Amino acid sequence: MSLLNPTKEQLEQILSMPDDGPLAFINMLKFSPNGGAESFRQYAEKFMELMAPKGVKSLFQGDAVMTLVGEQQWDEVAIVHYPCISTWRDMVQSEEYQQISDLRADAVLDARLVIVRQSGGICTMTSTVTTTVTTRYVETNGIKLHVQEAVGVESAGGGKRPLVILLHGFPEIGYTWRHQVPALAEAGYRVVVPDQRGYGLSDAPPNIEDYDMFNLVADIVGLVHALCENTAVLVGHDYGGDVASQCALMRPDLFHAVVLLSFPYRPRQWGSMKPIELFDALTGKDMVMYISYFQEPGKAERDLQANVRESVLGYFYTVSAEVAPEHQWRFIFSRDESFFDTMHVPEKVPQYLTEADIDVYTQAFEHTGYGPALNWYRNYNRNWELTPHFSEAKIQQPALFITGEKDDVLLMMGEAGLENMEDNFANLQGKHLIPGAGHCVVEEKPEEVTALLLEFLSQNA
Repeated sequence: MSLLNPTKEQLEQILSMPDDGPLAFINMLKFSPNGGAESFRQYAEKFMELMAPKGVKSLFQGDAVMTLVGEQQWDEVAIVHYPCISTWRDMVQSEEYQQISDLRADAVLDARLVIVRQSGGICTMTSTVTTTVTTRYVETNGIKLHVQEAVGVESAGGGKRPLVILLHGFPEIGYTWRHQVPALAEAGYRVVVPDQRGYGLSDAPPNIEDYDMFNLVADIVGLVHALCENTAVLVGHDYGGDVASQCALMRPDLFHAVVLLSFPYRPRQWGSMKPIELFDALTGKDMVMYISYFQEPGKAERDLQANVRESVLGYFYTVSAEVAPEHQWRFIFSRDESFFDTMHVPEKVPQYLTEADIDVYTQAFEHTGYGPALNWYRNYNRNWELTPHFSEAKIQQPALFITGEKDDVLLMMGEAGLENMEDNFANLQGKHLIPGAGHCVVEEKPEEVTALLLEFLSQNA
């Protein structure tokens, strides 16, 4: 369900209206900060091209000078007048409308809908509310994190709402979780999604050591305290999964359950080699693993920042389940190649994304560059050196692992790594390989991921 749509029960109520008079939909809209307004303009233009011949009239770009309920500040009011409810019914079920509906969903963070209908000379109003989403900066561990917070309106007055923090990976931002946020909030959770240190609109400290695991964990600990909470469930994708694992190890009093996506937890072992030295020993002198390639400051930045949009598009295609076999991502490659060479830039945006999605990621990394994100990887050896006390440590909290069936991480960890994953957890409640998904399972199969999260949270939040 997109953020603009009513709940299932409210939708059934609208569909059951008698077809006996005109009605108007009054939409109060909160746009995504990354191009949402422009995306909505494109949607509005295509919407009227489709619906004007059917007698639909509209007023877009109305200033939102007041709201009917709550403290939410809306960016715009859009009013659409339909001759009758059947016009709306036919529209939402049409293939033509489905082709433009993603523009609307991508543009809007939050919405309130009021329906005014006339029947027999009497006007009645029906109101629907989805999710209240706010964005702000939170001070934590000496920096400011840009965070989104979502609360389901229907659950807002019903006592304490468990805190769920969603942590993105590389090269992502909080926007990665856009599909999961409304469903989790509407299910009764307080959902908080930061752009992590060095990403998006959050602060990006200058030094490599500013991005070691102790700082990354401290950011999330401070976030929980800044939110005036005592405990939280962590959900982490890719490198965000590593942060979630380390949070669980370092602060089990704060983080009482953890979900890892596409990044399995594997504890350090006594007598193990430093990670970078181990990678180099495995690949030999002529080949290099991508994490080793990232170690030299400036090198990977030059690859990825030469054309940020192509880097974004190439990455999200190459690590997805849509990639052609001949273009599959190579996490080990020749030392004569660049990291960019391991990716294929497709002619079209992958089906699980939109042009607007690519725009959001492109703008984010044009803003920060890739250096701060790559600095996370430049702390691999440092993290190993600082954590001998976590050798052979198991995660004690309830845990869940989710990944795509075609995730390249499965190749890196090997069959034994998946089969023996329980050895690293005291309470691993499930391992799920989602068919038809690659590494970006959060976005490739959002409904499946959301369903698994809701099931786990219902038992452990």
